[in-house]
Amino acid sequence: MSWTGVAVGLSFSIIALFDSGGTTVDAAPTPSPSGPAQLAEIPVGSLGVRFEDLEEGWNALDDPPFILRGISTTPEGGPLDSFLYRFDGGAVLAGAYDPGDGFVYALMARAGLGHEAASSMYVHLCYLLYPGTQECFDAYVDESGVFGRTVEELSASDHRASWSFEGNEWRVEIADDVQTIRVLGPVETG
Repeated sequence: MSWTGVAVGLSFSIIALFDSGGTTVDAAPTPSPSGPAQLAEIPVGSLGVRFEDLEEGWNALDDPPFILRGISTTPEGGPLDSFLYRFDGGAVLAGAYDPGDGFVYALMARAGLGHEAASSMYVHLCYLLYPGTQECFDAYVDESGVFGRTVEELSASDHRASWSFEGNEWRVEIADDVQTIRVLGPVETG
């Protein structure tokens, strides 16, 4: 290697350093072991998961339904935009996210009581929001009021339940043979 090549390389490095305002940036930041949402501070009121990580988090469970293609988004008039994913004609995942910071603030999973995934929707939500947390599953079983009841019993009358888990509000509603699970981020106070 010639001295000219070293000098030219050093010149470009010095110019780049001054052009960047004197700061250097690591080429490959070290990923956080706590997951993607831990790289930035989690905004108050969000569910702690980023929209860009929704598909991977939902699909972490080996049981259907799976997100297999892009999730549709819709710009809304307020600070949050909405998203929707139709698994098929009988199951849907929807919610709201902030396009500015990418965090999800509300989720809704809906499936007909006869749908193959109706009984596993809450498991996907727990895996997504609280990876490795058995307490989420236990809270759903204890609070939802749907366990131990047959599809016929659930279809016989409307059912509603709500509870708080780790600051997030969970709601389950069964009406017209459709189960809807909603998870809402904590309400900001102050």
